Amino acid sequence: MVLNADCPLDSGNTRPSVHQEEESILLGDSQLQGGKTVSQKLQIQKMKLSFLRRCVKLKRPPPTLRVKGASTIPDTSKLRHFSVLETLMLGEAIKTCLNEVKRLNKLLKAGSHANKPLDQKAEREIQEKYLKKLDFYKQQEETEWKNWPTKTEDILRLIENNKKRVNFKNRKHRVKRRIERQAKKLVAEGSVVILVQEQIPPGAICVLGKGLGYVPTPSLDKEGTRLDLRLATNRTRTLR
Repeated sequence: MVLNADCPLDSGNTRPSVHQEEESILLGDSQLQGGKTVSQKLQIQKMKLSFLRRCVKLKRPPPTLRVKGASTIPDTSKLRHFSVLETLMLGEAIKTCLNEVKRLNKLLKAGSHANKPLDQKAEREIQEKYLKKLDFYKQQEETEWKNWPTKTEDILRLIENNKKRVNFKNRKHRVKRRIERQAKKLVAEGSVVILVQEQIPPGAICVLGKGLGYVPTPSLDKEGTRLDLRLATNRTRTLR
């Protein structure tokens, strides 16, 4: 039995398994984006991103992000675990789609690709397709998915927490790459001359590039300073 986007049932497998197809065929992208310009692909990806974000509060995501066979299990506690897993998979799909939107935006700004948008008819057809999917999924919540738990705040928070972890990781990588680029520039310009054979860390080269008068100082802990001042004031009052 093969599931399509509007199939109301799972595969019927007795053993649940994660079924996640490649991003290139998620939600029919291969059909939607075949032979499209960068501008048209960007429009389609934005509509898809909006669709995925609207699926977050539904009980279950699109079929390609579901745990197959999970609906055959009556245990509500297990269904909650499956709901958490499907929510995480949906969060990954949203992140992938968002990255694709950013990539297409960069290509479009570079000006090296055709900038021909979708005509209104084609755009309306794609929007109507996603709206029909959302309406169908909402109907399923009252029938096939009535035993599935409603998305609680702790489940929805999984996507937000995952987003924060990814952003923090990306920020650390950006800082590291910036320091490495700055170190290479200082050495290339001759601002810092390395006279030893040992490997000098990029951070040390950047500090040397600031000059001999530069003294690194730790960032000020404002809360800790206030607490120390308050403790010192209290001791002074006690001694009096």
